[in-house]
Amino acid sequence: MGTVEKYRGLGLGAVLLKKPILDLKTLGHPKAIITLVGQVEFKKNCNCKIKRVFWRYEKEME
Repeated sequence: MGTVEKYRGLGLGAVLLKKPILDLKTLGHPKAIITLVGQVEFKKNCNCKIKRVFWRYEKEME
């Protein structure tokens, strides 16, 4: 999930994060699990807990 660079800082990313979570809550789901997150700074926007962290490694093959 991300926002095009020229639109960053306008709060659009927070809407993209919070609206689907609110929809799930309205449908009666007790929790939402967001997988494969690249950045964890967004946690302050939705009062969430980080349960697991996955690290991705790359290596150029010769």
